[in-house]
Amino acid sequence: MITLSIAGAYGASMTWLHYLALIPQEQVPEHPFAHRISFGAMGLLAIAGAVLAPSVASVSLTLVALGCGGLFEWLLTQAPLPDGDIQIQVGTALLPFEALDSQGLAVTSQALAGQRVLIKFFRGSW
Repeated sequence: MITLSIAGAYGASMTWLHYLALIPQEQVPEHPFAHRISFGAMGLLAIAGAVLAPSVASVSLTLVALGCGGLFEWLLTQAPLPDGDIQIQVGTALLPFEALDSQGLAVTSQALAGQRVLIKFFRGSW
């Protein structure tokens, strides 16, 4: 019956890999119900394996399955990126900020006052 725990841990890992594979394709579902159901089913499967054949291995595999699902749920509670196209209109007042430039020198919004400013944010894929 340790096979159930193996299947649960494997299934939870594959669910993570599937979700992560969707990120570069920009196809992550807004509400990942299928992933949540999969993590829940894999957790129950692993628990069944640990209950029916208690051993260090089955309990460890169950913890892996439950950890995968728990981490996924925790990450879903973190602040998501805003939906839709958020664009600042030309002429919008610059909000106060302080940041470091590429040489490590401080740049403030006050120092840029009265100048035309273009701020670009790059969302890297590294």
